[in-house]
Amino acid sequence: MNDQVLQNMVDLHHDAAISCQLKWGQDNYLHWVNNTQNHWPRSLIGTVPANEVMGVVERINKHKIPPFWVFESNGGEKQSRVLEQNGFREIYRWQGMMLASEDFNPAKETSSVLIESVIDKSTMQQWAKIVKDVMLSSLKYTEGLLLHWFENEKYKVFIAWENEKPVSAGLAYLNDNVAGIYFIATLPEHRGNGYASSLVSVLIKNCFDCGTEKVVLHASEAGQKMYHNMGFKITDPISTYWKVGTF
Repeated sequence: MNDQVLQNMVDLHHDAAISCQLKWGQDNYLHWVNNTQNHWPRSLIGTVPANEVMGVVERINKHKIPPFWVFESNGGEKQSRVLEQNGFREIYRWQGMMLASEDFNPAKETSSVLIESVIDKSTMQQWAKIVKDVMLSSLKYTEGLLLHWFENEKYKVFIAWENEKPVSAGLAYLNDNVAGIYFIATLPEHRGNGYASSLVSVLIKNCFDCGTEKVVLHASEAGQKMYHNMGFKITDPISTYWKVGTF
């Protein structure tokens, strides 16, 4: 897999599968994690040749692999067309982005917020509640995953406080000199104050201080301007398709 954004996502899911003893698999093009319904992670990741798409669709229909398929949108047009013809719907589209250390332009500090590393299990639960409320309202974390993120040095978990109340959260996963930024979430009533950009800047600086060579992420349309201002360059767009009615 050439795209470092998608590769870091694959590695993140694989690490979660191993740490939580989930079923996982891979072949020439695809990587997947099977998990209990409504639990994260549970995805199929990768782009396949057009003549192999139907074979993957059949495996999804037989519940052998997850019904949520993540792949690079550039070059995946035929894959998208076949999926849409077979009952799939695009539910997310992100923009892959990458940052080199020499291009990093930190966001301005926000004096009204305190950003710090998560250092105890109680704070980890507060971190998880922000992410769940904002991003994963219909999903549950696999048991043990939060503890793994908290204890494993490959993960940098940060939280932002305003007047001693948790308002924003985020995580970085460091692997093979590449850090992936995930789960950037700010409570709705606290948005527009620069908390997310401040937290991401702290995360990125921490990653580069640890020897990371590149930082990658997949951004929503709303978040792209913030990341562009920090020096991120656009890579490939990423889509998630879901087999409608399959859980």
